[in-house]
Amino acid sequence: AYDINWSDWSSDVCSSDLYDHTKNENFKIGFELIDLRFPGTGDIFSAVLVSDVLNGESLYDATKHAMETVRNIIIDNLDKKEKFYGVDIEQYISEGKL
Repeated sequence: AYDINWSDWSSDVCSSDLYDHTKNENFKIGFELIDLRFPGTGDIFSAVLVSDVLNGESLYDATKHAMETVRNIIIDNLDKKEKFYGVDIEQYISEGKL
């Protein structure tokens, strides 16, 4: 996840359009599309996002952190043969990253 520099826009870059009601602000967070599907990544995203918001992070920072966390977990699981079993998150939990 990263702030979007629209002059560097390419077809591999996507964005999430978000709204923070506490600040009455719209914002975008860009990301590179990874064309893989792992069950459970949405649950991980939600858990990180809600945890960060409940711990006082802004919606922007919490969303960016959740996106980066899921991206890193997917990258670490790219070579996993049976992707339909989901991602392995045990190392992230034991390292305190989740």
